[in-house]
Amino acid sequence: MVAARGGSDGVPHTDDEQGRSAGPWVEDDPHGGVVRGDGVAGARHGRWQHVPASGDLRSEGDRDRGHPA
Repeated sequence: MVAARGGSDGVPHTDDEQGRSAGPWVEDDPHGGVVRGDGVAGARHGRWQHVPASGDLRSEGDRDRGHPA
């Protein structure tokens, strides 16, 4: 998985001291809309949301360093 730098809504993410993506992420969804949440050590972590182009929340779920929580 690759995190977008400055995704569709302009939210930047940073890299940790080991060069792994961290902080808020926004990824373009190939079906339209975005997937957004936080990253830790280069993996999805915490609450993630899928928001289609309509702007309505489609789904959300929790991740623990890239794995379903």
